Formats: sequence, structure tokens, C-alpha cells
Amino acid sequence: MKIYLSHGMGVNSTALMVLIEDMGFEFESVFVDTGVEHPETYEYLNYLKEQGYKITVLKPSVEGFDNLYDYCKHYKIVPGQFRRWCTDKFKIRTLRNYIEAPCVLLIGIDYGEQHRAFKKPIKQGCINAYPLIDYRIDRKGCIKIIEKHGLRVPRKSGCYICPFATKHEIRELYLKYRDLYNKRKEIEQLALERTNGKGGYLKYGKSTEEIAMENVPDILSFEEVIS
Repeated sequence: MKIYLSHGMGVNSTALMVLIEDMGFEFESVFVDTGVEHPETYEYLNYLKEQGYKITVLKPSVEGFDNLYDYCKHYKIVPGQFRRWCTDKFKIRTLRNYIEAPCVLLIGIDYGEQHRAFKKPIKQGCINAYPLIDYRIDRKGCIKIIEKHGLRVPRKSGCYICPFATKHEIRELYLKYRDLYNKRKEIEQLALERTNGKGGYLKYGKSTEEIAMENVPDILSFEEVIS
């Protein structure tokens, strides 16, 4: 039975990759590229490949779109905070269409996130497996595994337009990747126009710009001085 690893390029799935490799199992590591991952995530993907790890990269195809940003811009919507259609359409369905049953799908949910594990397989004949939970490995344990193998620890995986982004991540986007920050703002504005100004879907009840501007007067002053 073939074994697949759903690899998001984050801490958990990377730790799981090296753990299963150490156990001597043959498996295929699969990364679904939604087109809106953080630049560090793409850098880490290339880094792992340079280290000799084989990773299959899949591109979604959703109603003619292979990029979540383009999809959201076209329909004037933002990724789903309450109903995670974005994960389903762009990641789960892409993975489902690729894997061949019967198989085992390794999922990198750690011991501290047991509530996130789901039993229903993404495809008939596919068995979900959670080795990190089975071996009681939490996030700190995952970091230790990665470091033990001499690898860099990746950033938390996630899209730059993700509705679950923390305030820190949004401010980081503003300071480091202004073009991506502007794209996040753009689809929010388009969604607001489509809904006649109703922003109930916004996390914290605030826009990306409002969050980015919170508690950063010193940074803004510095930018004004050097511009």
C-alpha cells in the first residue's frame, strides 16, 4: 500500500517527513502550491530539495484558476474564515485527485493539536494516519527532530491572505512584503465593495490596513524620514 505525506512545508510536516524516513518507510511527500504561500515557504521548499529530499509539487485547478489570489480577486471574495472552502477547493481536492487508493495519508498534526485530527478519509480507500499524535510528539518535539537532523526550522505554514493570520503576521507582511500586503488589502476591498461595506468576515473586526497600522507609529515615522 502506497504511503503519501501531506507536506505543508511547516514545522510539523517537515518533522514528520524526517521521522518517517528514519523509520525506513518508502513514501511520497506531496506539497500543494496554492500560489499564495509565504515567500519563506517557497524558499524552504527549494532548500529541502537542495538537501536531497524529493517532494512532489502539485498545482490546483479550480474553475480555471491555479492560484487562490486570482480566484478571490475574480469573484471578489476573501478566503473562508468560518467555512474553509479555500482549503477544501485548493488543497484537499487537489491532493484527493492526485493520490491513488488504496493508500495511507500521513498528516502532520502534532500531539498538542489532537482535536484537529479527522477520521474521515479524503478519498475512499485512503487511511488517515497521525504518527506525531501516536508518538506523542508536540510542536517543541517537532522542532527538536528538525534540528537534530541539521535542518533549518521552517516558519509556520500558511497563506499570506489567510483569514486566520495573526496581527503579528499581518504587520510582518506590511514591513517585509509590501506587494503581498497590498494584494491582501486588494481582495478585502473588492469583497467589501461586493457586500456593500459589510465586513463581518474580517478577523478581529478590522481590515488588514487597520491591523497593520496598530501600534507602529515609530516604524511609520522612520519610513517617512528615509523616504
